Amino acid sequence: MENEIIKTSDITGLDAETMALIAQAAQTQGEEETSSIPFLSVKGKKFTLGEEKLGIILNVVILADVFDHAYYDRPYDPDVISPPACFAINTSNSDLAPSSTSPTPQAENCSVCPMNEFGSSQNGKGKACRNGRRLLIAATTNGVPDLDNLAIINLAPTSLKAYARYAKGLATVKKLPIWAVITTLSFDDDSAWPQIVPTFNGVLDGQYINSIAPMLPEIANAISVPYDISGYVPMETSTTKKSKMS
Repeated sequence: MENEIIKTSDITGLDAETMALIAQAAQTQGEEETSSIPFLSVKGKKFTLGEEKLGIILNVVILADVFDHAYYDRPYDPDVISPPACFAINTSNSDLAPSSTSPTPQAENCSVCPMNEFGSSQNGKGKACRNGRRLLIAATTNGVPDLDNLAIINLAPTSLKAYARYAKGLATVKKLPIWAVITTLSFDDDSAWPQIVPTFNGVLDGQYINSIAPMLPEIANAISVPYDISGYVPMETSTTKKSKMS
């Protein structure tokens, strides 16, 4: 199958030296393909970049967004952060399918995945697979975007409706793409969780739109970098749900 995981040990006819070379090359490639763009934290309803506290409101340009599904096959442990067992990243929601680097793909594509169904979560009526989105943002000062200093922000499931409504409104009412406007990001005061609310804060000057447009293909690649799964350790057979791909 297209998304089936093939390991070095599955390839016949390799001598020990070649196998070691392949393992080293794969590790190097995985390390090089991780994103160098920092992730913005929203913990405690505050925007934080590394050690820098940015406050509770940001004026940004959202340069790109992608759908980001991630399924974790074990309970969250803050002391032992495990990569997802299966994940999918795509600019199109309808085209989401497990990445070829997913350790344990759960289905052919996300639309038929049992882990992507409501009620599959062990802790409620939600989904076992976390449905989120990634935004690539550039801060603005007095309407000027800083395209040399970018960050990625993860939208949790609770923020998806507000973002989808905002992006659709820009496209259908203002006839503008998300990267042509200034967006204010803030938090919903009534939510117990860091629920992000985007609002329109003006159109970018044409010179900045002209500078962003040629960057779009490169930007899409930058935000679509797969998860680093080098630290993934398979669950014990007795506690791991059987993959639909096996």
